[in-house]
Order: sequence, then structure tokens, then C-alpha cells
Amino acid sequence: MGHIQTVERLLKANANVNYTNKHGHSLLFEATSEGNKDMVDRLVDTGADTNVATTKSGYVPLGMAAQNGHVAIVQSLLRAKVININHRTKNGRLTPLFLASKGGHVDVVRLLTQKKCDVNICSKGDISPLAIARNNGHIDIVDLLVEAGAKVNLTAESGDVPLGIAAEMGHISVVERLLQAKANVNTLNKDGISPVYAASRSGRTSIVDLLVNAGADIHLAAADSCGDVPLGIAIRMGHVQTVERLLKANANVNYMNKCGTVPLETAAKIGRANIVQGLLKAGANVNHQNKAGCTALYRAVANGHTEVVERLLSAGAKDLRNKALQTALSLARAGNHCEMIRMLQYHK
Repeated sequence: MGHIQTVERLLKANANVNYTNKHGHSLLFEATSEGNKDMVDRLVDTGADTNVATTKSGYVPLGMAAQNGHVAIVQSLLRAKVININHRTKNGRLTPLFLASKGGHVDVVRLLTQKKCDVNICSKGDISPLAIARNNGHIDIVDLLVEAGAKVNLTAESGDVPLGIAAEMGHISVVERLLQAKANVNTLNKDGISPVYAASRSGRTSIVDLLVNAGADIHLAAADSCGDVPLGIAIRMGHVQTVERLLKANANVNYMNKCGTVPLETAAKIGRANIVQGLLKAGANVNHQNKAGCTALYRAVANGHTEVVERLLSAGAKDLRNKALQTALSLARAGNHCEMIRMLQYHK
């Protein structure tokens, strides 16, 4: 296409302005795809149907222009007397707003919201324009959508919530904006995971700080097989700074998950001596026994973490027998860990 003079001659000869090729592409769609604003203007002025969709994908010119970020062409199309601003494609059920939000086309989103498009129409899978903008870190678009009435607590078919995903992905500006818009700080996704749990799992300490200050419940346990809380998952993932922030927020250092494990045992098992020290300072029970009767000391010996063993013994850890009648000392002897044997015998 692209030859406006040729189109002019065809139009003067009463050619069908809404002619489509075998793919269902209209003249207007082709002009839009090519970014030919002059051609789009001429066709719109002639009365071309802006709602003719392509056969396979179900795209209309407005959707294509929004996806490509062609602001001037979007403006031209919105001048049409009849236009479905909320048209959805066949594959994915995507609106022009969704396509513009996904691509980060701020000016297009602004135009569409000014024309009062529906900001809460979701794609296949119940993904909203706000959610896709959030996923891609488009904070300016998040702002526009929230101002236009986007639902900040809308849950996707996958069970994801905007605040939780933004928190886990580390989009701090998006989190700030969603909190300002009164997003529910304790909303759980379908897996029973809260935003602060998601942020703790990913080690997003600054976001954990934001959420805690906004009233996040740091003792909400995940609805999985272990039922860990943010402190537990942060320790498991080795996020030292996040652990420190949660301890500062008075996280329960003796919380026992569904597996019967407490934070100190987890830290000892993975050999995080600095986290062990922080937990002990915060009041962790150094002699807690899990369902099998194993203590943090036993776990540290079993995994060869000498420094952790030393810190636990200095904090008053006792070499208690587990349900299999094993002790940390018997385990150290079996593994021929000479230094650990020496420490355990000295503190016996």
C-alpha cells in the first residue's frame, strides 16, 4: 500500500472503502500497520469502518496502532464517528488499552483513558491492563490506570494480585503507587501467599520495608505444605538483610511451621552463622526440638557448619537426643569431625 494518490483515484471511482483482502485486512488496517497517518486520515474522513477485524487474529486498526505506539494514528482513529474503543482480539482477548499498557506506550494509554475506555477489561487469563503494566514495570502507565479507576485488588485467573507480583518482581515504584491507591496489603493469592511473603522470598528488602510500614502482617503463613511465614522463607533463601528487617519488625523467631521447623533450625541447617546470631539475639529458643527431636545444633553438625555449632554452643545449646536416640556428638564422631567433637565435648 502506501500510495495515497492511488487510493485517492480509487475512492473517486467509488471503490469500496471497506474492501478487505483474503486475510481480512482492510485498507484502513493496512495503512495503520504501515504507520501511514495521511492515508489513515483520508480513509477515516471517507467513512472507512474502523471496526473491521482481521480474519485470523481479530485485530482492528485501533488495536494495531495502540500496540505499535502510533499516537498520531490513534488520535486519527478516535475521530471516527463509530469506533469500538474496547474491541478485543480473538487470540488473548486483548483490548487496545491492554496492548498499549503492555508495550509501555504512555501517550496512547492517556488518549484511551481520556476517551473513557474500560480500564478493567481483562485478557484471557484475567490479566488486566494494570497487571500487565505492573509486570513490565511501566510506572507511568500504572499511575494513569489507577487515576482512571483501575481496580488495584483485581485477582487474575492465575490467582495473582497486582501488589504481590510487583513486590516479588522488585518494582518498588509500582508497589508505592499501588499502596497509595489503597491496595490491600494483606491480600493473598491462590497459593495463600501475601505480598510481604512474596517480597521476602525474593529478598526485596526495601519493598518488605514499605509493606511492613503499610501494615503488612508478617505472620501470615503461606498455604503450602510447610506453611512458612516471611521470616522462614527469607532464611531459607538466605536473604540476610530481609531477615534483619523482619526481625526489626518483631517477627516471631520461634514460629513453628507445619513441618515442625523453627527459623533457627533452618538457619543452622544452611549454615548462615550471621542469621543464627541475629535469631539468638532476638530470643530464639536455642534448644527447640522438631518433630523428630532434632535441634538446631544437631542440624548444624549434620551439615558440617562449624561456625554455627560454635555460636549455638556459646548461646547455651544442649546436646539433646532426638527420637532416634542420636546426639550431635554421636553424629560428629560418625563423621569424624574433629573440631566439632572437641567443641561438643568441651561444652558437655
